[in-house]
Amino acid sequence: MNVAEQKVIEEIRQIGQKVLEDWAIQQADQIAFEFQKTHDHAKKHGKKKLHWHTTFGKIELKEQLFLIDGKQQRPFSQSASIHCRGYSIPLQRVITDLGTNNQSQIEIGYLRDQSVPAGPVLCID
Repeated sequence: MNVAEQKVIEEIRQIGQKVLEDWAIQQADQIAFEFQKTHDHAKKHGKKKLHWHTTFGKIELKEQLFLIDGKQQRPFSQSASIHCRGYSIPLQRVITDLGTNNQSQIEIGYLRDQSVPAGPVLCID
């Protein structure tokens, strides 16, 4: 039973990760298109990798960058309030909930299963 349950949990995590990644890519493209349409003087300035951690795992995409008056703009990151190497609010809640249980070995094991470094347990308030 435990093996079957673990397999189901892993498959659900992978589905969730794929759905979030697809959503992020679609949103990033749409927001970049709208940004360029509303900012005539914005110039494309390449793409940069962006990734953050969620309860489903690491989400990655390449975000379109723009230059306006020499300043770099990252419209998707700004609109979605996402920071590279950041942690989603639901994941922060999981980390703090685990931290309040004072079961650090369980915390680290859970986070390892979620592909999250153990360090955030000590950092997130």
